[in-house]
Amino acid sequence: MAMQLTNQGQHEEALKIYDNSLSLLNIIDKIFMWKGQSLLHLSRLQEGIKCCDLAIQLNPENDMAYNNKAWALENLYRFKEAIECCDRAIQLNPQNDMAFNNKGWALSNLKKYQEASECYDKAIQLNSLNANAYNNKAIALHQMKEFQQAIEFYDKALLIQENSTFYKYKGIHFLKLTILAESLLALGNKQEARICFMKALNLGYVDQDYIRRQLLML
Repeated sequence: MAMQLTNQGQHEEALKIYDNSLSLLNIIDKIFMWKGQSLLHLSRLQEGIKCCDLAIQLNPENDMAYNNKAWALENLYRFKEAIECCDRAIQLNPQNDMAFNNKGWALSNLKKYQEASECYDKAIQLNSLNANAYNNKAIALHQMKEFQQAIEFYDKALLIQENSTFYKYKGIHFLKLTILAESLLALGNKQEARICFMKALNLGYVDQDYIRRQLLML
């Protein structure tokens, strides 16, 4: 029930159930791992890391605890530590596509775009429906000025998101429309770029001022 609430984004309610469960079953590493995930979604990063560490202490082979800790570390801009956690998760479970994706994101933030791109490729190879990996690969390709390829990967991410009940169910809208617009603009497709910028503006993207400046130039 609590895991379902976490997946539905009802993290406060999920935390109540996790805490109740822990009072009776405080040796179950997966409860700490899932509680940590809810805390991370609530941006309670340090608390989330503590839960991940407890899960790892209870079960040093819990690859998802390492993966979730990496995600928290990335949000704290501790990218090298995040990569270490991803490497450990991958060592424990080479089929963990999320760990490869998270490692790629950490590498991207260190401007190691080629290495990041290879991690995204591995994530996609393991899970062809990982829209986040396609999206992040598009961002890395854009940074490497591979604009046409970036657009292709972004389109794949968008297609997965539009057709996946998983992403619709969770209300996920992580795709970086501004990256698509910039790639289109770099290729001279001004009209398509304008459409993307307008859509991003209407969706309430945080970089509103930047989007408006770009639109004024189109």
